[in-house]
Amino acid sequence: MKIELAHSYRLKGQLANAEQQLTQARSTATNVQVTPEYQRVETRLNLEWGLLRLSQGRLQAAATALDAAITMNPSDGASHRALADVYLRHGAYAK
Repeated sequence: MKIELAHSYRLKGQLANAEQQLTQARSTATNVQVTPEYQRVETRLNLEWGLLRLSQGRLQAAATALDAAITMNPSDGASHRALADVYLRHGAYAK
């Protein structure tokens, strides 16, 4: 729920509210079992962090979050597309 709310705030340009929701959504558990649901949620969370950082112009932080999303789910097209946008904005055309 927090991820969806952060997504809505980001689309409305309310980046501080989006960041607050993502911070609250971040898991504090240290001993988690990696299940398909956990992977799906973590992928979405890292994707949203990456898109938020991209909206803020923080390209390195965006790339880090998007790399984490891709590591969690290598077939996530939205994460690959967003990372490509980061590389384009950074001028790293070869990547």
